[in-house]
Amino acid sequence: MALDYPSMVAEELREAARVLDAFLSDPQHVLHVEQAAVLMAAAIGHGHKIISCGNGGSHCDAMHFAEELSGRYRDDRRSLPAIAISDPSHLTCVGNDYGYEFIFSRFIEGLGQPGDVLLGLSTSGNSANVIRAVEAARRKNMRVVLLTGKERGFPRRPVRPAFRTLATPTASRKSTSRSSTSSFYWWRRWSLKKRKKAGFDSEETLNSARQTPDGTDAPDHDS
Repeated sequence: MALDYPSMVAEELREAARVLDAFLSDPQHVLHVEQAAVLMAAAIGHGHKIISCGNGGSHCDAMHFAEELSGRYRDDRRSLPAIAISDPSHLTCVGNDYGYEFIFSRFIEGLGQPGDVLLGLSTSGNSANVIRAVEAARRKNMRVVLLTGKERGFPRRPVRPAFRTLATPTASRKSTSRSSTSSFYWWRRWSLKKRKKAGFDSEETLNSARQTPDGTDAPDHDS
């Protein structure tokens, strides 16, 4: 029996719409996205950075989020301090010497600073290495933002007020990724908006941002 590909595509799109509708149906979800955006923009505004991490597809999402802050997203502006824990030499070294559970926490221990933000992604809500990273971030007095599927897995002990957990209303990993993508979009836009409002992107800074290292104008494209 031949597969009905158009119907399969349509169903995938309908599922994406259902996930976003379910997310929007709870005002707390939207509020949490806004709170996380304010938290991250404020950290950048005070000279701190965002460190993101995740496994598999979440690892790719973590890199995508960081590169559009340090690179170019929508407008010419100064690079913003964000980095994903993605260095292969670090990941394989720590994984080999200490165990995969510690690949993110060791990075936080070495490079995290008070006031920085950890953005942790776990569609299962049970990633041991992300949990370890959260614990390391707490010890470093960092802020923490988590994107997880369903409210499960992460420790339920009391946390600081800056700790934000954004749980999507579904256990589906691909549906969680869809909600995460929407959240990323808003957080990037909010960070850029707050930087402009603070006068961070002066005309001199923008002119510098438009040029490549050899002094020529950068191409006009988006990520």
